[in-house]
Amino acid sequence: QYLWVEYEITPSDAQKQWHVNDMELPAMKKMIGAIKTQIKELGPVNVNAIEDYKEISNRYYFMKGQHEDLLKAEESLVKIIEELDEGVIKFCE
Repeated sequence: QYLWVEYEITPSDAQKQWHVNDMELPAMKKMIGAIKTQIKELGPVNVNAIEDYKEISNRYYFMKGQHEDLLKAEESLVKIIEELDEGVIKFCE
Protein backbone atom coordinates (compact mmCIF):
# COMPACT_ATOMS: atom_id res chain seq x y z
CA GLN A 1 0.00 0.00 0.00
CA TYR A 2 2.87 2.36 0.82
CA LEU A 3 4.36 1.85 -2.64
CA TRP A 4 1.07 2.70 -4.27
CA VAL A 5 0.36 5.76 -2.10
CA GLU A 6 3.86 7.22 -2.37
CA TYR A 7 4.96 6.16 -5.85
CA GLU A 8 1.85 4.82 -7.60
CA ILE A 9 3.57 1.54 -8.32
CA THR A 10 2.62 -2.03 -7.45
CA PRO A 11 4.99 -4.33 -5.53
CA SER A 12 5.52 -6.53 -8.60
CA ASP A 13 6.40 -3.48 -10.73
CA ALA A 14 8.76 -2.31 -7.99
CA GLN A 15 10.55 -5.67 -7.99
CA LYS A 16 11.01 -5.47 -11.75
CA GLN A 17 12.48 -1.97 -11.41
CA TRP A 18 14.77 -2.95 -8.55
CA HIS A 19 17.01 -4.99 -10.82
CA VAL A 20 17.12 -2.35 -13.52
CA ASN A 21 19.02 0.14 -11.41
CA ASP A 22 22.13 -0.92 -9.48
CA MET A 23 22.10 2.18 -7.27
CA GLU A 24 22.57 1.51 -3.56
CA LEU A 25 19.58 1.94 -1.25
CA PRO A 26 20.96 4.96 0.71
CA ALA A 27 21.74 6.76 -2.56
CA MET A 28 18.25 5.97 -3.84
CA LYS A 29 16.65 7.33 -0.66
CA LYS A 30 18.73 10.49 -0.92
CA MET A 31 17.74 10.94 -4.56
CA ILE A 32 14.06 10.32 -3.73
CA GLY A 33 14.24 12.88 -0.93
CA ALA A 34 15.79 15.46 -3.26
CA ILE A 35 13.10 14.85 -5.88
CA LYS A 36 10.33 15.13 -3.28
CA THR A 37 11.82 18.43 -2.11
CA GLN A 38 11.88 19.74 -5.67
CA ILE A 39 8.24 18.72 -6.14
CA LYS A 40 7.23 20.49 -2.91
CA GLU A 41 9.09 23.62 -4.03
CA LEU A 42 6.90 23.74 -7.14
CA GLY A 43 4.05 24.72 -4.88
CA PRO A 44 0.47 23.55 -4.64
CA VAL A 45 -1.37 22.08 -7.58
CA ASN A 46 -4.10 24.26 -9.02
CA VAL A 47 -6.97 21.79 -9.23
CA ASN A 48 -9.05 24.41 -11.04
CA ALA A 49 -6.45 24.99 -13.76
CA ILE A 50 -8.54 23.40 -16.51
CA GLU A 51 -11.63 25.42 -15.61
CA ASP A 52 -9.53 28.58 -15.27
CA TYR A 53 -8.01 27.97 -18.69
CA LYS A 54 -11.43 27.46 -20.28
CA GLU A 55 -12.74 30.67 -18.72
CA ILE A 56 -9.73 32.72 -19.77
CA SER A 57 -9.75 31.16 -23.23
CA ASN A 58 -13.43 32.02 -23.72
CA ARG A 59 -12.78 35.57 -22.54
CA TYR A 60 -9.82 35.88 -24.92
CA TYR A 61 -11.83 34.76 -27.95
CA PHE A 62 -14.69 37.07 -26.98
CA MET A 63 -12.32 40.03 -26.68
CA LYS A 64 -10.56 39.07 -29.90
CA GLY A 65 -13.92 39.09 -31.68
CA GLN A 66 -14.72 42.49 -30.20
CA HIS A 67 -11.37 43.82 -31.39
CA GLU A 68 -11.93 42.50 -34.91
CA ASP A 69 -15.40 44.10 -34.95
CA LEU A 70 -13.89 47.44 -33.92
CA LEU A 71 -11.27 47.24 -36.65
CA LYS A 72 -13.99 46.55 -39.25
CA ALA A 73 -16.07 49.44 -37.90
CA GLU A 74 -13.04 51.74 -38.08
CA GLU A 75 -12.38 50.69 -41.67
CA SER A 76 -16.01 51.28 -42.56
CA LEU A 77 -16.04 54.72 -40.93
CA VAL A 78 -12.84 55.74 -42.72
CA LYS A 79 -14.43 54.77 -46.06
CA ILE A 80 -17.59 56.73 -45.24
CA ILE A 81 -15.55 59.80 -44.27
CA GLU A 82 -13.56 59.56 -47.52
CA GLU A 83 -16.80 59.30 -49.53
CA LEU A 84 -18.23 62.31 -47.70
CA ASP A 85 -15.03 64.29 -48.28
CA GLU A 86 -15.19 63.49 -52.00
CA GLY A 87 -18.86 64.46 -52.10
CA VAL A 88 -18.25 67.77 -50.35
CA ILE A 89 -15.33 68.59 -52.67
CA LYS A 90 -17.44 67.83 -55.75
CA PHE A 91 -20.33 69.86 -54.33
CA CYS A 92 -18.09 72.86 -53.66
CA GLU A 93 -16.59 72.87 -57.16
